[in-house]
Amino acid sequence: MSDTYEDIGIETKSGFSSSASTPDNKVFKNSLYNSGAWTTTVLISLLATPYIVNKLSLEGYGIYALLTGLVGYYGLLDLGLGQGVIKFAAQYKAIGDDESISRSINAALWVQIVAGLIGSAVLVIFAEPILTLFRVSSAFLIDAKLCLYMSAIGFLFKMISQTLSSVLMGLQRYDITSKVSVVTNFLLILFIVLVLYHGGGLKEIIFLTVVSTFIVCVIYFFILRQKLPQWRFSFVLDKVYFKVLFSFSIFLFISRVSSLFNNYIVCFVVGFFLGPAAITFYIVPSKIINAFGGLLSNAFGVLFPFASELGSQKNMKKVQKTFVEGSKIFAALSIPVFLMIFIFSKPILLTWMGTEFAEKGWLVLSLLAISSLIGSLTTVPNLITMGLGYSKVIGIFSIFTVVFYIVLLPSFTKFWGIQGTAVAMLVATIPGITLVGYECSKIIHVEIWHYAKNVISFHIIPLAASLFYVILFKNFEICSTTLVFTIPVALLVSYFTLMIVFKWIPLVRIIKRLWMDSIK
Repeated sequence: MSDTYEDIGIETKSGFSSSASTPDNKVFKNSLYNSGAWTTTVLISLLATPYIVNKLSLEGYGIYALLTGLVGYYGLLDLGLGQGVIKFAAQYKAIGDDESISRSINAALWVQIVAGLIGSAVLVIFAEPILTLFRVSSAFLIDAKLCLYMSAIGFLFKMISQTLSSVLMGLQRYDITSKVSVVTNFLLILFIVLVLYHGGGLKEIIFLTVVSTFIVCVIYFFILRQKLPQWRFSFVLDKVYFKVLFSFSIFLFISRVSSLFNNYIVCFVVGFFLGPAAITFYIVPSKIINAFGGLLSNAFGVLFPFASELGSQKNMKKVQKTFVEGSKIFAALSIPVFLMIFIFSKPILLTWMGTEFAEKGWLVLSLLAISSLIGSLTTVPNLITMGLGYSKVIGIFSIFTVVFYIVLLPSFTKFWGIQGTAVAMLVATIPGITLVGYECSKIIHVEIWHYAKNVISFHIIPLAASLFYVILFKNFEICSTTLVFTIPVALLVSYFTLMIVFKWIPLVRIIKRLWMDSIK
């Protein structure tokens, strides 16, 4: 990746000088930190999931997913300001304007504290109707109501901590956010398992989750005060910087709504039509997809603030090179893995969750794998587009995605159950792919044929072969646990070997970069 990014001379006057690290080193290291943190956290979560499901029951785990999902709904009231903070912190850092960074932080925090208080109040006031709406059984109703009250508190602290961590990401201190994430998530999962082992239940683990959210918020506050000592929180809304943030972020808010459908709202739709137990048959397969998809998204997410820096330097040639190379590597890493999950969904679930779960959940996992494969092609283009400041484009196309979700999710779920939910998620990827074409031609100015040739042409035959195989052998099962791992791994190794042999993956450059970073 060393010739993907050229050195940029950025003269700074702030405490965040560029030091001796060149931009390509910085981006690569941030990518390793972010992806490493995600990988560690997800592996721990995947290992603990069967135990947690077993202890809580299918309905109990479904309720747990609903309640923790409510905390994730900060994205609706966030108004996209978190991503706005990342962009402008990176932009102001590039020109050494610490004062603007501080004022942007305060503008975002002021709005999010107010919005968080409103959101928490709504959850408390409407707790009982919410639980009734999602068909929580009488056996869980009392506990679920108390848990919802606790989740309302977590909602507020989640909003605040997200803004504080976004500042550090904008300053490209992913080393800090990664360490905080790994340690706090590991301890949370560990304590959840211990509490369940000693007889605890839904109330106890929700309490732990809320306490963890508060602790993370406090940690980020003190870290940011240390790294940006001139920052002081102000209770007065800075209208000038709020307007700057809002004009960029409001369109990303629409995009966030689309993302929330994919991660949270789908659970509420399933809960409404099919009950809490059905949520588990969606959440558990999606954990596998999110494990790998999140790894790549976190690894490449550092391109967002980096593109913002490039935009401030008017370096479009480098933006184009970063766009093509980044998209190519992202596709090369994601497509083979999602294809293996698509093909071997049933044996994977059979080994991980058991026979009964595999029978009901394998098709969901297969469809989600294809959805994520298609969605993976949009990740790098969207990050570059946001970094360059074209949030309006992202917002407009996201409206079409939201419409797809609104129309398809309820109807497909009602008539075809949890499998219909997965089909709706697949169809809703169409606007995202259309957006990539627009970004190529109108924003980044890369020819569509050039993008297709350099990003996806290698994968056409494997994609066609995988679809053909699944159609012919849809009932294929692997009885041996050993073969469940051996066959997919062998196919993956073969796939990556071919990409290296044909120089589709720049392995030599990657190894060289790793070696250079390790000796510094």
